[in-house]
Amino acid sequence: MSECKQQDGTGGSGIDFDFRPSTYWPESQTQEQLLANIKGKVRRDMARKVLRDEGFRGLNAFLGRAELDDDECREWGAVHPLLMGGEYLPGFDEDEVEIVRISLASTTGDQISVRARREEGRIRYSVVDEYDMAYKLLFNESDRPFSLGELVKFLDGSSNRDDIYPGGLMISHWNSCLEGYMDAEEATEFATVESAWYPELAAYYHEVAREWIIENSLEEDD
Repeated sequence: MSECKQQDGTGGSGIDFDFRPSTYWPESQTQEQLLANIKGKVRRDMARKVLRDEGFRGLNAFLGRAELDDDECREWGAVHPLLMGGEYLPGFDEDEVEIVRISLASTTGDQISVRARREEGRIRYSVVDEYDMAYKLLFNESDRPFSLGELVKFLDGSSNRDDIYPGGLMISHWNSCLEGYMDAEEATEFATVESAWYPELAAYYHEVAREWIIENSLEEDD
């Protein structure tokens, strides 16, 4: 499904798979790029809303900080388990940025972070979560940022080493939920994606989800 959408470079839906950021480390970052290294999903979303409504003057240190210390994490998570989502991701190494965030609608809002870092003139990639799981990556490094098409191949071709469900970093969660007796639409809502570097990534997976729902609903009917 993903490969068919990429054959003409636009996916037949106006999505530009040839789009490639010039760098992951620009001198001047966009608002979304500034928010990308806030580990906590809820804090990031709250900071985004504050910036939209009030600007930088309304943003306090708690929301804007990249990570909380252990005591703050415990206090924050004690309010509601969902607030823990992302707070226990590994810290960022020097010159490391998050290029994709996958959010799971689990009880504790589990998060998966796709990261890039500069090392010896190359870009090296990693995938981390809050449980120290090991991931098998389709590509470990590149000499320039991914194009959107290359990023999609990376996401669909990489996997948790212990995952028994096909579909890469995104669709495997949908397949797992479908087997867990969610309907197809509910399954696609369980795992969602965002990227400060690839504005059309979420739209692409929205289209993939729409087709996946149709295909799997037909299978259920059969």
